[in-house]
Amino acid sequence: MGDTKVQESKLLHRMLTVKEVASILNIHSNTVRRWVKKGLLKSYNIGPRHNLRFKQEDILDFIERS
Repeated sequence: MGDTKVQESKLLHRMLTVKEVASILNIHSNTVRRWVKKGLLKSYNIGPRHNLRFKQEDILDFIERS
């Protein structure tokens, strides 16, 4: 039982890729990157290559505000 809750917690806090966010918002991945530059979407740079990632809850907040 405890393992299931840990797995659910990890899924809730999993970082999303640009492609995943674009799919969720039904927009092109370049639009996601443009919105990040404009400050419309909160993003995080991950790893040495500074890959863009997004928290699921931030995307849900963005959808609610829109």
